Amino acid sequence: LADDPSLGMPSVHAPEGLPKPIPEAALELALSRADRETTLMLMLGAYAGLRRAEIAQVHSSHVQGHLLIVKGKGGRTRRINLHARLIEPMARVEGWAFPSTVRRGQHVSPDYISSHLDAVLPEPYTPHSLRHRFATEVYRGTKDIRAVQALLGHSNIQTTVRYVMVDEDALAAAVNAIA
Repeated sequence: LADDPSLGMPSVHAPEGLPKPIPEAALELALSRADRETTLMLMLGAYAGLRRAEIAQVHSSHVQGHLLIVKGKGGRTRRINLHARLIEPMARVEGWAFPSTVRRGQHVSPDYISSHLDAVLPEPYTPHSLRHRFATEVYRGTKDIRAVQALLGHSNIQTTVRYVMVDEDALAAAVNAIA
């Protein structure tokens, strides 16, 4: 078309997504339901903030001491300190953490990770809720949104902000801090 029929139409703004971190009790329930393989998947999401595609690609060569080297979206590489709960399980990984039984010598697909996590996560939580939990807990412990951004591998800080749920107690404390 020579003319753009959308010109002059009002723009539609999608509502901002709210953080959806999985609460500790729901995470513990999922861990109690999980086998050893799925437990590691849960922990990589909840304690390292990995996306399901990143979980699928974890390899023992990515572990350097207490660091996990992650190649994420856009080919960006980030270094994540292993949480104490991940050190021992990651030390046991040899080769792919989740080797494919279909594609010899390769890792599983992100859908494989989702199906295993979906089987143990209580409603309404998703594999991505684990990443939101990680972001929220890191922010809660550090109050450093830039650290959260770096750990999640976001190029835009506004994306990071959508992952962090601020506690009602923190909001109340902020208001009560006014002199």
